[in-house]
Amino acid sequence: MSYAIATGALSVTLAGLPQATTAAIIVSGPESYSRTLAAATDIVGLKPGTYLIEAREVQAPNARYTATVSTQQVVVVASPAPAVAHVVYALSSGSLQLNITGLPQGVNANVSVR
Repeated sequence: MSYAIATGALSVTLAGLPQATTAAIIVSGPESYSRTLAAATDIVGLKPGTYLIEAREVQAPNARYTATVSTQQVVVVASPAPAVAHVVYALSSGSLQLNITGLPQGVNANVSVR
């Protein structure tokens, strides 16, 4: 009698988000597999095949973050070693507060932001 590994694993790593901000990652794969992730996660017991990792935009206080690669495919094989998907977020919005002082009363500042 012989035995063989029948399942695999996927390690999803995460970078670029502020500490208190949760990710929005959807992992989908064979046989209608679907799981939503909010943080870096190791998923075990997966059927071998191609998995789609979709990183969605995340809203944080006063900022929006977008994944540098929004979708990626990873092949999971029957093995104790996990396939790896790296999800990296980057700031995709910002704000600017401008205070102008020192002008004479009634004079408007002429400001251009590019």
